[in-house]
Amino acid sequence: MKYKQLSREQRYQIGALLEAGNNKSEIADILGVHKSTIGRELKRNIGKRVQHAGLYPPRLA
Repeated sequence: MKYKQLSREQRYQIGALLEAGNNKSEIADILGVHKSTIGRELKRNIGKRVQHAGLYPPRLA
């Protein structure tokens, strides 16, 4: 199986869909990726610094 990175556009879509209240499974369906892809993306890039704590800043991902 070949893996591809998420595009910048997909990362911005993830951010917008999270703000709209969608869950990981819904976001995965919309983007056409597996829900674990979304889970890993969020785990890797959810803000840990005070300024972005608990948020997904797509421009920094």
